[in-house]
Amino acid sequence: MLKYFKYLSLIATLIVTPVLADSVLIIDAQYDQVTNNVKGRLEAAGHTVTVTTNLASIPTVTTTYQQVWDLRYAAALTAGEQTAYQTYVTNGGFAYFVTENPGCCQSRNNSVAALITALGGGTTTIGANSAMTNNVSSNVNTTYMTAGITVNYAAVSAIVNSQGIPLISDGAGAVSGMSWIGRAGALGQSVTGTIVTVADTNWLDQTRFNTSGTTAQQQNVTALDDIIRGIVAGTVAGTISSSGNGAGATNGGGNQAPTIVSTAAGTPKVTSSNANGTVTTSSTSTRGTTVNVSNVTTAPTVYVATARDAAVKNAKTIDVTRTTTVVGTTPRTTVVTSTTPVTTVTTNTTPVTTTTITTPVTVTNYSDGSTTSTDGTPVTTTSTTNTNTQTSSTTNEVVTTTVRDNIVQSASSDQKASVSAVGLKEALAITRFNPYIVDPLSTKDGAWAEPSMGYAKATGSFRTSALNFGTQKTIDENTFGIAGTISKTNSHEFLNSQAQADTYGATAYILSKQTDIWVKGSIGFNVSDYQTTTALPIFALANSNKVKVKNYYADMTLYSPIEYFGIRPLIGVAVTNSVIDYKSESGSSLLSTLPQDDKIFEARPYAGARFDFDKNIGIETRVTQSKDFKTVGQVRLTAKQEIFESIFFNVQAGFDKSSNYTAAVGMVGLKWTF
Repeated sequence: MLKYFKYLSLIATLIVTPVLADSVLIIDAQYDQVTNNVKGRLEAAGHTVTVTTNLASIPTVTTTYQQVWDLRYAAALTAGEQTAYQTYVTNGGFAYFVTENPGCCQSRNNSVAALITALGGGTTTIGANSAMTNNVSSNVNTTYMTAGITVNYAAVSAIVNSQGIPLISDGAGAVSGMSWIGRAGALGQSVTGTIVTVADTNWLDQTRFNTSGTTAQQQNVTALDDIIRGIVAGTVAGTISSSGNGAGATNGGGNQAPTIVSTAAGTPKVTSSNANGTVTTSSTSTRGTTVNVSNVTTAPTVYVATARDAAVKNAKTIDVTRTTTVVGTTPRTTVVTSTTPVTTVTTNTTPVTTTTITTPVTVTNYSDGSTTSTDGTPVTTTSTTNTNTQTSSTTNEVVTTTVRDNIVQSASSDQKASVSAVGLKEALAITRFNPYIVDPLSTKDGAWAEPSMGYAKATGSFRTSALNFGTQKTIDENTFGIAGTISKTNSHEFLNSQAQADTYGATAYILSKQTDIWVKGSIGFNVSDYQTTTALPIFALANSNKVKVKNYYADMTLYSPIEYFGIRPLIGVAVTNSVIDYKSESGSSLLSTLPQDDKIFEARPYAGARFDFDKNIGIETRVTQSKDFKTVGQVRLTAKQEIFESIFFNVQAGFDKSSNYTAAVGMVGLKWTF
């Protein structure tokens, strides 16, 4: 009972302890996932958070900010920043520093280690090795953190220091998260603040940190909350010590009363006793159990093999499993000799009454690892069985029978192979995303023709060669033009899959330079014939399909008529309507990659700027949003030089980049206007 009074006392202390709503400064590394996750947990704990990239905001006293979270992972602390942090921590402030593995960020690690040493924290090495056991640390310091949690990393390094207080470590004892608590004697004599560093930034990103995600993600949230609600709160409140976070903490970690984790039925206590009744004796003549003796002969086994294929269509692959079953049939002849004893039995029957007392047990588990057991109400049951002893005299009855049957045995084995499921899908998406649009700002008046080459990369890659041609005319400040393109595209690097496309397109465009605004508009269409082959020769499976797609598109761009420092802002929108006109396939349906949607409409807004070095060289950048490729950054460069009358040396280059898409297009050669 004293144990429970102790827990109640601790709980009462926690209830009356006020929550400190501190002011927090986050030094932003512009890694939005990490910044937003840390900011969210600080605000959930009641703190006021300021996010900045202004390093002049680093405080030296705690009157403005009681906490500083420096989330930069690559930038080394300058001498001035180290001086400011040293004064701030000495005056009682809390500072969290992101450190990393030495492969990217050793200068950052060394500067943080130098700050710790300057504050009296002892010789420190951060980044002792580039990875720890499976990037999982399952040991936490329960004096300051919640027992039983595991912290998951991307590429964490070890922290070596004999004076700091380890918070998180792996099974081999390598430390990944360490604290230097001034009030616990881990820093210089006059230092009352706290420093915490964890040698990985990705433990706080969206992959490993989610308040409603997997158990592993939620345990990372618990670890961050232990730092915020425990170590930080204890530091700011002045209650932290070598014994724990103290009364200033509000987390469920160190120095908190244990809570009930689970209640379950334990192993019941069972006792039993037996009492014999009065023995009765009887004699009967009965047939006994037949004993069979078999003589078996077999003929040669006949084997038959069958195969069955099954496919699972995932987001990017089609996984085919071939199950081969071999059945062996063996004819068998069995001659059975059955011997049945006919027995005269004398039976002695003794009734035995068993009394059983069962006491249920309830086991309660607490968060500190302790358990208690409580007995329930005993239940008494009785049952009676008879114990028989027999003596007999036996004569045998012998019968011989012949049985013919088959022994059937089977064995199965699985063989797996995969093909890409996205070759045609990505080819369609890339064509939709790249309609043929002419830049009249960089195109000379007259008729022209030029070749071009293109490259795009998503799951696999595509290479395109094209011939572009058209004519353009400018009247006053209005430019009109039409153009066409013929291209051929081939896929590469797709798993057991190939796709190719022939595309024919035409576009009409106009550019009007008005006083208030420049307007460029384009409309056009293209027709693409796609041929895709997926094959698994190992299974003799293949699928070929043909798809004909018509893409109708329009594009409007608004340019500022005024240049700002040589830069001309622009905004616009591109609209695409893609219609599958025809599709067919042959071969195994297991490897089918035909699209499900026959119509796709998309509007892609964009914004950017244009810079013209002179009338012959210009560069245009855009940022646009795509259903298939998310946010895409685009750059287009055009340079031309007339070398003979109506003949230009022309260079055009472009580059697109997003999280799941990379593309490049370019032409270097002669452009002939006629």
